[in-house]
Amino acid sequence: MTQDASADDLLDQLEDEGIWVTVVEDEDEDEDEAGRAIEAPEGLLVLRDELIGICEPCN
Repeated sequence: MTQDASADDLLDQLEDEGIWVTVVEDEDEDEDEAGRAIEAPEGLLVLRDELIGICEPCN
């Protein structure tokens, strides 16, 4: 996938690999935040960007 690919192209590629990303509304109506739910095939490790630095010493 190239850097100029659209979000739709990326989501299509993820879906082809069996990876689903869902935006979930925050239950607290006062917050302007949304969560993400990620479903992936068993055995595939999915780490959000902010967690990668925490796990580097685990390698």
